[in-house]
Amino acid sequence: MIVSEQEWTSRSLDSILAPQGYAVMRAYNARQAIERARGSNPDAVFIDTMLPDADGLGLCKDLLEQKALSPAAPVILYRSGPIRRDERIEALDAGAWDLLPLPFDAQEVLLRLDRYMRAKRQIDQLEESSLMDPTTGLYTWSGILRRVREMGAAAARFRRPLACIVIAPEDAEEPVDTSFCDSLAAALQNTTRDSDVLGRIGPMEFVVVAPDTTAEGARILAERVRQVTGTGETTVGVAPRIRTGVFGVNDLHDANLDPTELLVRATMAVRDRLPVDA
Repeated sequence: MIVSEQEWTSRSLDSILAPQGYAVMRAYNARQAIERARGSNPDAVFIDTMLPDADGLGLCKDLLEQKALSPAAPVILYRSGPIRRDERIEALDAGAWDLLPLPFDAQEVLLRLDRYMRAKRQIDQLEESSLMDPTTGLYTWSGILRRVREMGAAAARFRRPLACIVIAPEDAEEPVDTSFCDSLAAALQNTTRDSDVLGRIGPMEFVVVAPDTTAEGARILAERVRQVTGTGETTVGVAPRIRTGVFGVNDLHDANLDPTELLVRATMAVRDRLPVDA
């Protein structure tokens, strides 16, 4: 994403990036840059230090502080040169990865950006691997927490219901063979809706995060999960009985809860063998 109101400068940068396969998006001021960053999650951002509604340093800070941009995405400021040392230090302190002079040196821009993008790809790959369970292909605890926050933000904004269902064997102390884990993950994928988010949050604990689902709807879904996953055969015999913990709210905005609290309470209901709460 290029953030500048200067048409000539933006076209110059576009002419350097586009032939190398970069898809370029434009923003003409700070407000528009934040909106478009949130909507498109750009891999890199070039910011003119002189914007009509803010300065580039301030926008750089806002993008990071408001989490409109991935911390792994390089932010590159530019301005008419030459650039003094104190200006470069100030840019780095604001969170920028670099401060480049105008006019652009095409070879330097591409070499620097290529190096930054290599680093970002490695970070993205590591982050993605940590969010997904390699055995089941479901989200890990970290991944589920991220998705719950994302779904919770939307539910609170539009005053929608949200629910969490945690599934675990009835007797957590008894060993459970791995085939049951695999069959449970597959059963959950076949039972739940496309809009539901599934995760594995423990060796034998699974979670369903159900958007637009009331507390009563979550109980119905939990019962359906019990019926489907609580029967069948594994490699060592009959599948163990399962237990579910449910916590849901009919309007997350009115409930005034952090969305992760739904996940925590449903998990506690299973681990502490508490009554189903909603």
